[in-house]
Amino acid sequence: MRNEHLVIILNVRKGLSNIAELIRGIIDDIEKNFNSYTSEMAKDIVTGIFPIFKGAEKSTTLIIDADLKNEASTQLEMFNNEINDLREITNDLSRYKVGSVEDYNTLFND
Repeated sequence: MRNEHLVIILNVRKGLSNIAELIRGIIDDIEKNFNSYTSEMAKDIVTGIFPIFKGAEKSTTLIIDADLKNEASTQLEMFNNEINDLREITNDLSRYKVGSVEDYNTLFND
């Protein structure tokens, strides 16, 4: 039983680290190409990113409910930092490139 718990902890840590790296890649790509995005491209990106926030919230809740928060605290913090950075860059896209902030403000407050 102890070994199964350890395997779960290791898998959660690895999964969070991998997802955080992927999110960092998205953020870096958006930052690199920010000025070249048209309003329509930015709208598509923003719309495509929103499901990530709901998934991140659900993942965090599952980790907490499974009582794994302490065992994966470093990776969870890194994951949440990347989610916050993604939220910030997505907000910037919606404000400065899409131009219709009202449409997205409620989604950012979820």
